[in-house]
Formats: sequence, C-alpha cells, structure tokens
Amino acid sequence: MQTGKLSTKDIVLIGVFAAILLVQKELLAFIPNVSLTVFLIVLYSKAFGEKKTLFILLVYILLDNIIMGNMGLLFVPFQYVGWALIPLLLCTVFKGVNDPLRLAFLSALFSFLYCWIMAIPGVIVMHVSIGAYLAADITFELILAASSFVSVLLLYKPCFRVLSALNTGTAARTRRS
Repeated sequence: MQTGKLSTKDIVLIGVFAAILLVQKELLAFIPNVSLTVFLIVLYSKAFGEKKTLFILLVYILLDNIIMGNMGLLFVPFQYVGWALIPLLLCTVFKGVNDPLRLAFLSALFSFLYCWIMAIPGVIVMHVSIGAYLAADITFELILAASSFVSVLLLYKPCFRVLSALNTGTAARTRRS
C-alpha cells in the first residue's frame, strides 16, 4: 500500500477480504461462536499489515451491522476495538511472532479479549453484573478460543503463503511465466 493513498488493487482487496470475513461468519453462524474470524484477522494482519487490515475490519463491521440491522452506537465501537486489537498487537508488540503454534496461542488470547470487550455493551444492554455476564458467557468464550486456536494452527501457514504472494504480486507474475 502506498503511503497515504490506497491503490485500486488495495480497495478491491479490502472489499474482497471484508466480504470473506462476512460470508464465513454467516456460513458458520449455526454453530455458536465457531468461526474463522480470528484466524482471518490474524492472517490478514500478518500478510497485509496493520493499515489494510484495519480498513478490512471497518468495512466488515459496517456491512455486518447493516445486514444484521444492529447499527447501534453502543456495539459498533466496541466491536471495532475488539477486532482491531488483533492487527494492532500483531503488527507492534507481537510483530516478530510468525510461528503458527505461537500465533494459535495468541489467537486464543485475542478471542478472550474480544469477548471481554464485547461484554461491556452486553452488560449495559442486559442490566446484569459483569461477573454474571462473564459466567454465562464462559462456555462461548472457550469455544471461540478453541476454534481460533485450531484454525490458526492448521490453516495459517498455507494460507499465509497464498496471501503473501497475492499482496506482493508474485502470484500474478508467476502465472504469466
């Protein structure tokens, strides 16, 4: 990505990868808290960097909330912060972590962080204590953390190779050769 400007390719990729986030979420919605969301955000963060991933997340969250009819100002900022922590941390504090096993453990941590951030508007809406909310949500938090861990562990390495090639244009040059 050029400094300060998004190329046409960047805009298209942002739209496509935001759509992938949305579609996988909807396809897996019948299984509570099992999704590839954390895996995809980890993958995007490592393959595309912080800025592109933050744009992907912005588009994804806006589309998700428009489609679900939940554009409430209470949830959207918390949702964005919860997901944005992944690229922010992976591109700064955990920049040197590229091993799938370590990324899998981080993805489990990110799953819990997201759930805990989303507990704030949940507590406000439901008028319950944070302790009661977290106690009721722990099973779902564990499921999200487990699905994130397994998906990163199994899918990160092969998917990263493909996205890295796409991001650098290597895939296009290789096909032409």
